[in-house]
Amino acid sequence: MKKSFYITTAIVYPNSRMHLGFAWEVVSTDMIARFKRAKGYDVFFSTGMDEHSQKVEKKALENGKDAKSYCDEMAHDIKSVFKDMDISYNRFIRTSDSDHEEIAKKLIQQAFDKGDIYKKNYGGYYCDGCETFYTEKELENGKICPIHKTEAKWQEEENYFFKLTNYEQQLIDLHENNDFLIPESRKSEIINFIKGGLRDFSVSRNTFKWGVEIPFDTEHVIYVWYDALINYLTAIEYGSDTFDKYWNNAIHVIGKDITRFHTIYWPAMLMSAGIKLPKKVFAHGFLNLQGEKMSSSKGNFITPDEIMEKYGSEQLRYYLLSDNSFASDGNFSIENLENRINSDLANDLGNLISRTMSMQKKYFDCKIVKPSKINEKDEDFIKIRENIFNNAENLIDNFNLHEYIKEIWKLIGASNRYIVKNEPWKLASEENQERLTEVMYTLLDTLYFIAMMISPVLPKTGEKLLDLLNLDPSFDISKVEKPYTLNSESIKDENYKLFAKIEKKKEKKQSQPVKKLKNLKDEVTIDDFSKLDFREGKVLSVENIEGSSKLYKLIVDIGEIRQIVSGIAKNYPQKDELIGKTVVVIANLKPVKLMGIESQGMILAASKKKKLSLLTLDKDINPGTQIS
Repeated sequence: MKKSFYITTAIVYPNSRMHLGFAWEVVSTDMIARFKRAKGYDVFFSTGMDEHSQKVEKKALENGKDAKSYCDEMAHDIKSVFKDMDISYNRFIRTSDSDHEEIAKKLIQQAFDKGDIYKKNYGGYYCDGCETFYTEKELENGKICPIHKTEAKWQEEENYFFKLTNYEQQLIDLHENNDFLIPESRKSEIINFIKGGLRDFSVSRNTFKWGVEIPFDTEHVIYVWYDALINYLTAIEYGSDTFDKYWNNAIHVIGKDITRFHTIYWPAMLMSAGIKLPKKVFAHGFLNLQGEKMSSSKGNFITPDEIMEKYGSEQLRYYLLSDNSFASDGNFSIENLENRINSDLANDLGNLISRTMSMQKKYFDCKIVKPSKINEKDEDFIKIRENIFNNAENLIDNFNLHEYIKEIWKLIGASNRYIVKNEPWKLASEENQERLTEVMYTLLDTLYFIAMMISPVLPKTGEKLLDLLNLDPSFDISKVEKPYTLNSESIKDENYKLFAKIEKKKEKKQSQPVKKLKNLKDEVTIDDFSKLDFREGKVLSVENIEGSSKLYKLIVDIGEIRQIVSGIAKNYPQKDELIGKTVVVIANLKPVKLMGIESQGMILAASKKKKLSLLTLDKDINPGTQIS
């Protein structure tokens, strides 16, 4: 029987379009849900929309709509964005759903009957953005909301209140004796807040009607926070077998600004109702834009579809999940997004897939040959995979999502180095078929492993990789626990380029005075020029040459594999930066020997005062393409 796992995001206010800050929360929660499913868990993932608030009603009126019609439109919009982002939720809950309203009424009636809810007149400083009351002590300079940086207004009204003070000691015990709230850094703040003295909190409003009517006083509606928190019970059918199945393993993922509601109010509400508490609450940091938290209320945000339209959904998912620690505050940057697309996706992962598949097609006509055993030469490389597999679930369970991705990229880097070290092109030219078979199968088996492990992060890429390997597109991470698990007879003969690079705009330079060329050689005719055969080349590997400080031996794919000796070492001391470069090669130059090593062509470069710069192409076409 599968172990159950229940994970939730907070539910979003529909007072404006969803921004990247909430997208970070949803994509991260989706990654965890996908990983758990791939590990064999029975997962229920809930997200949704928090509708019953005064600011939502106000926004609807501004748009000339009633609150329900406005929320219907916003629900459609948010679901559409989730679909584009590949969010695999099981339920999109709305607080206007009929089953939710019934459960909210049931629980508030139960608390009232128990004596945990009472009516009184109240006055306090109220923030419209937070939809909550603050004391002067909690406000900045006695008047500014610490979250929205707007002035809180004094407000008086008759409300029903929940006796939070009845649960003060139980809440202290909860946080001091358990890992209920993570990360650990947020725990002391909550404990200090409780010990500073709790106040009973308002659970109703009577100044507007958009909400769930209180059953024992229909002049009041349930306060948005009391109403909203109950969604976690409704989503899995509170009171049913489904609820009993999932609630024991419930984890809430929320932003740090709503930690008090989820770790003080919510546990007290559950204690009052006699309902077991969720297993954990994880409070993540803010995603900042220009140094400030993204906020719909402040208009400081970017929407996910703006980014996906230009860069793609997989690219957005990867950036959000890899660029920042989920536990800390992060920053959104177009420059970082483009750098990660070019470096991590196009260069590292894309290049590995393209090189491996292309060599398999070239050397084995797409057929996969499985060796009888693992060669001891490959054991250290394979061990990297085993370590990743063994550590993966621990990283996920501790919300170290960017570290999980780093581990996968270590393997991708090691795989590209494995190609350089084992030189499949050389094994093919030497007709060392046995070793070539071992190397290529190890690489394809590693792509199988990467497809599985990367699927929670990049579901479409994982699925495409499995498709290229002619495998079932379902994800079962347990299948890749041991090496040499790839059981496929062939790869597909398709385009293996999965990620395109972002072409960055170059700044226009001011025109310079025209200068005459120095040392111009004698004129040649077109017939002279046509004797030279220029080809696009892709650098596959670079090695030092013993006894020379300026020469490198490069293996270059120009449609066939060539060995070229080039005097560029002093200008490119980090030789790994050359791997993957698209260069221009004179392919019909008569071979010569330099330092005893045959050079089968020339790579073109510009030179000035001992400084060299390789001539490269601004777009990849195909190695071997003729240049004219």
